[in-house]
Amino acid sequence: MKKLLQAKLAKYTAPQEAQAAGVYPYFRAISSEQEPEVIINGKKVLMFGSNCYSGLVSDPRIKEAAIEAIRKYGTGCAGSPFLNGTLVGFFRERIPPALWCGSTSG
Repeated sequence: MKKLLQAKLAKYTAPQEAQAAGVYPYFRAISSEQEPEVIINGKKVLMFGSNCYSGLVSDPRIKEAAIEAIRKYGTGCAGSPFLNGTLVGFFRERIPPALWCGSTSG
C-alpha cells in the first residue's frame, strides 16, 4: 500500500510545474506588515487573503502588548494546550477589552 501511494505521488508534478512557470500561489514571502497592501518580491500588492478583519495588526498598542506578553510569558507554551495549558493572561491583562468590541478607547 505504501509503495502504491509513493508511486502515485511521484507522478503528481503539478506543484513543481506551477513553480517553474512562476504561477505557484502558495507560500509567498511577505516583507511588510499585514495591511491592505503588502510587499511581495519588492512590489506593493493588494492583500485579499488576510485574516486581519479588525485592522489592529499594526496598531502600536497591540504591538506593545505583544512585546510585553513575550517578556512575561515567553514565545509560546512549549507544547499542546491540552497538556500544558493555554497562556490567556496576556489577553486579560494587556489588551483593553474595549479594543475587542471595536472601540478605540481603552
